Amino acid sequence: MIEQQTATALAKSHKGLPEEFARDPILSTAQTAEAVGTSSVHLRRLAKTGKFPAPIKIGYRKLGWRLSTIKRHLAECERIANPHLNTQSE
Repeated sequence: MIEQQTATALAKSHKGLPEEFARDPILSTAQTAEAVGTSSVHLRRLAKTGKFPAPIKIGYRKLGWRLSTIKRHLAECERIANPHLNTQSE
């Protein structure tokens, strides 16, 4: 739900920019924390310790994460947490 709201809001805010920005936007620390369900401080701590993907430095004091990177990380966490859902029958 949050992902769809975030994607819709970002698409509106990227009018006039190349299409790849709308397809794979860079989310701010606050947006990423909200999407993941944690605080900004904890998100930065996770990234610093390697438990969350490293951010992209987009300014002197501004960090961001590509939406595709967040999706991949969450899918991997889900795969690890639920290995029984990923077993392939032969």
